[in-house]
Amino acid sequence: MCGYGGHVEIAKLLLEHGAEIDNVDVDGDTPELLATNRKHAAIVFLLDEERHKRDAKVRKDDAEAPRTRSNSAY
Repeated sequence: MCGYGGHVEIAKLLLEHGAEIDNVDVDGDTPELLATNRKHAAIVFLLDEERHKRDAKVRKDDAEAPRTRSNSAY
């Protein structure tokens, strides 16, 4: 609903608490799609920024994980 209504502060709060960025509603819409269709650019930018932060964290965590036979591609 934050994407639909353009509620930036609520969206920030939800994202800070781990809300799913690509959650799909009953109509098959994501928050980003709703925000784009309703012209809520601040929400679109916020979601994009959060996606990049989360992706960077995953890459960093993956790079720091020790490589052993049990978690490698063997």
